[in-house]
Amino acid sequence: MLAVVLALGASVVWGGADFIGGITSRRLGSVLVVSLLSEAVAMVVAIAILLIVRPELPGADFLPFAVLAGLLEAIAIVSLYRGLSLGAMGVVSPITACSAIIPVAFGLALGESLSTAVALGIPLAFIGVVAVAWTPSETDDSGGQVSAGVGLAVIAAAGFGGFVVVIDEAVAQAGVVWSVAVARTTFVLVTGLAALLVRPSLRGASRFTVPLVALGLLELSAVTLIAAATAEGLLAVVGVLAALYPIITLLLARFVLDERLRASQRVGTVIAFVGVALIASAA
Repeated sequence: MLAVVLALGASVVWGGADFIGGITSRRLGSVLVVSLLSEAVAMVVAIAILLIVRPELPGADFLPFAVLAGLLEAIAIVSLYRGLSLGAMGVVSPITACSAIIPVAFGLALGESLSTAVALGIPLAFIGVVAVAWTPSETDDSGGQVSAGVGLAVIAAAGFGGFVVVIDEAVAQAGVVWSVAVARTTFVLVTGLAALLVRPSLRGASRFTVPLVALGLLELSAVTLIAAATAEGLLAVVGVLAALYPIITLLLARFVLDERLRASQRVGTVIAFVGVALIASAA
């Protein structure tokens, strides 16, 4: 049950982070700047926690997995925000939600045994979140934006799904605190290098200090919850529950931005929650 609670908590926090990240990226006009500055906050806090907690120094075997986790998440988040900025939300969101396929496949391949309730709940939760995320595309017939959105969505989905798998291995070897700190540092180094190459403008970034700090803290919290969940439960279950974040983003858009929910989204939310209930009942 603890793994279910942690994974659901991660999806809630991650959904809130995506909501803030999307709005901030649109207003600031630079996905890279938003990602770099917010994750710099996350890195500082993660390192501070490491210095305060002072967990036992692990062996170096976990480093490749923690570094890869940070790299995959950096690629996923930048791709997600960039894809959404193209206006191809109807393409990007549902494909990104399919990230759960990767940890589920890895979990089953590693021999994880699922009860009947969990085996039924996983596809229901997956179908529900895809139904919620699906938005009819409003792009023109040229296909330029849709094509770009598809490519970025696939990259984001692979990045998020791969992140859950490799952070699980890092945590198994070094624990949550070390794994998260190294992953956050890698994220900042990757986006910092990209910023040096692209040289985006930082003009106006100071006006977004509060949302950038909030975004960094939310991202750090989500990653920490996911890492802790993988240490407590099945990879297949954690991967699906953590991928429910589009529902939270959608609900925030409904109540904060007054965006209406379509019938398919309401039905999808119910289906997803039924799947979660089945998974939780067997946890």
